[in-house]
Amino acid sequence: MPKKEKILIGMCGLGGSGKDTTIALLSKKRKCKTIQLRHIVENEIKKRGLPITNKTLRETATELRNKYGYNIIARKSLPIVKKAFDDADIVVINSIKSLKEMEVYKKSIKGRTILLSLYASPKTRFKRLSKRGLNWDMKDYKSFVWRDEKELGWGFGAAFTLADYMLVNEGSMKELGIEVDKFLEELYDKGSRLGRHP
Repeated sequence: MPKKEKILIGMCGLGGSGKDTTIALLSKKRKCKTIQLRHIVENEIKKRGLPITNKTLRETATELRNKYGYNIIARKSLPIVKKAFDDADIVVINSIKSLKEMEVYKKSIKGRTILLSLYASPKTRFKRLSKRGLNWDMKDYKSFVWRDEKELGWGFGAAFTLADYMLVNEGSMKELGIEVDKFLEELYDKGSRLGRHP
């Protein structure tokens, strides 16, 4: 029996765009495994004995990227990502912050690599994050803008605009589910070039 083709999906979206919800919808349809790149930064913060907050996450991630290169977090994740393919059809990376990170996976994973961007307006995202209330979520709009600016400084804008596929998440979960179904149809369509890079 031939091995299934490996498919890696890099999720790219600013805070509150609905990445976790999209991954949950994908997982209902296909056998997915998710790698949270945030955990690599969290481990570094814990080593320093600091609390995990919006500020420490962004500042530590910026420091690591400035010191070791903008793809350092992707490089650190590679052993985990490769192992994840042992029992999953699709591995989802949450979340990609630059094209340099995605290049690490394209060069290292034998299979299809898709950069999937997720858009929601700042107003929608701030409303969602205000309700979510995780430790690293911002409490005011000024902090929300600061977070966006930090991530845009890592090369997020280029990754987002040059993604292989984009989902718009401004409505209900049902509407997002329809968009996810369309994405999967294209992904598994016979002859699809999605994620097949030269």
